[in-house]
Amino acid sequence: MFNPGCIPRNDTYYELADVVVVCENNHHTLMNPSLEYAPFEYLSKARPGHGLKLTLPEASSTAPASKFGILIHDLKGETQEQKLSELQILVHDLVQMKRVSAVFITDIKIKEMDVYGNWSSIWDEFIRLMAEARECSSFLY
Repeated sequence: MFNPGCIPRNDTYYELADVVVVCENNHHTLMNPSLEYAPFEYLSKARPGHGLKLTLPEASSTAPASKFGILIHDLKGETQEQKLSELQILVHDLVQMKRVSAVFITDIKIKEMDVYGNWSSIWDEFIRLMAEARECSSFLY
């Protein structure tokens, strides 16, 4: 697994690693890609079947989404119900539509707590949704 800290500009990363982290950020940034930034310009022409326009590079045969890793913190939602609804939408879009195979989403706020060292309030639901989404998707491992 590689975590280069930015979107790789060289597809060799994907040849060498099983997973390349292409987005490690807060939920707001994931949902609001800068369409002027080269890796996200393709989103301005994305077809309706593309799903959510997220801060993810365009998948290709040399940079397949199945090798993308996504780490998201600060999941939005004032109530638990809102968080779970947003979580369900994201998991469906990332795993079933975009075919991203490595996903981590937490509602922990990074400025308040270690997002990777604590259990979020959505952990059980996240695990359940990921298992269901992967079962419905025909990933080959």
